[in-house]
Amino acid sequence: MAAAPNLPFEILNNKGRHQRDSRDIVLGGGANELVFGVVGHAGAGTSTVADTLAKLLQQTKVGEDTFEVELIVAQTVIREWAKERNKPFPPVAEKPTLHQVQELQDLGDAMRAEETEGGVADHSAVARRMILKIRAQRGEKTHQAVEGGKPVKPDGKHRVYILDSLRHPAEVALLRHIYQDAFILIGVVCEEEKRIERLGKKCKDAGRENALEFMRRDADADEKHGQHVADTFHLSDFFVDHSMDRTNRDGSSNRLWEINDHLTRLLRILTHSSLERPTIAETAMHHASSAQLR
Repeated sequence: MAAAPNLPFEILNNKGRHQRDSRDIVLGGGANELVFGVVGHAGAGTSTVADTLAKLLQQTKVGEDTFEVELIVAQTVIREWAKERNKPFPPVAEKPTLHQVQELQDLGDAMRAEETEGGVADHSAVARRMILKIRAQRGEKTHQAVEGGKPVKPDGKHRVYILDSLRHPAEVALLRHIYQDAFILIGVVCEEEKRIERLGKKCKDAGRENALEFMRRDADADEKHGQHVADTFHLSDFFVDHSMDRTNRDGSSNRLWEINDHLTRLLRILTHSSLERPTIAETAMHHASSAQLR
C-alpha cells in the first residue's frame, strides 16, 4: 500500500521518514486515545453497533473520567470528497433506494482509484480522510492549530474515535500502522437471510435478487480499488453477532439482543476494569491458531 503524498507527518509520508515521530505523538500519551473501526457485510448493522458502542463508552468510567466520543462515518467523508471534485452524489435520505446506495459505493471506489502524485492508486483513501478528521477534531478539542505538517498532540484526556465503517484491507493496514495497539477493529457477524431482510427494510427497491447482487459486490468487488469487505472482516480483533434485531415486531425490546453485553465485555477487557476469562469460542480459536503455527 502506497501512502498518499502531502499528508501531515502525523500520518506518514511516502518513505516513512517520520514513522517514529508519528507513533510518539499519537501514542505517547499513555494510549488515552482509542480508535475503533467497525466492519461488516452489507445489512449486518454496523451503524447500530457503532452507535451502541458510542453510548456505552460515554457511560464508561476510567478512573474519575469518562470517554469523550466522536463518531466518524465513511459515507460523510465520501460525500465531502465528491463535493470537492464537483461529482454528483445522492441526497441523504432516511430510506434511500438501493441505486442511491450503489452510487455511494461508486464514489468510494472512485476515491480509492484516484491516483496520488506518485501515480499510484490509494486504496486507503477513505480511511486517510477519516484520520484527517480525527486530527481536526483533536485540534478543536485541545485548542491547537491544525496546519501544514505540524503535529496535533493528544492532551492526555480519554477520547475515542469510532469509524463506521471500513470496507477495504488497505484501510485497516493504514490505521494499524498509525495507531498500532490503540486501534481496535470490530467485526459484525450476521446471517445472510437476516441481512437480505434488513436491506429490504432499509432500501425501497431492494428485492432479493438486487440485494444479493449488492451484497456480492460489497463482499468482494472485481476491481482492486472496490469494496472487499470479506477480506477486511477477517482482520477484526473482536467479533459480535448481530443476527438478532434489537426490538421485536411489536416494538418491545428483544431479550436475545446481546450486542450491549458483548461490547461491554470488550470495554472491560480494554480498560482492565475486571478480570475477563476467555470464552469457549475464544479458547478454541487460540488452540486452532496454535495448531496452525505448529
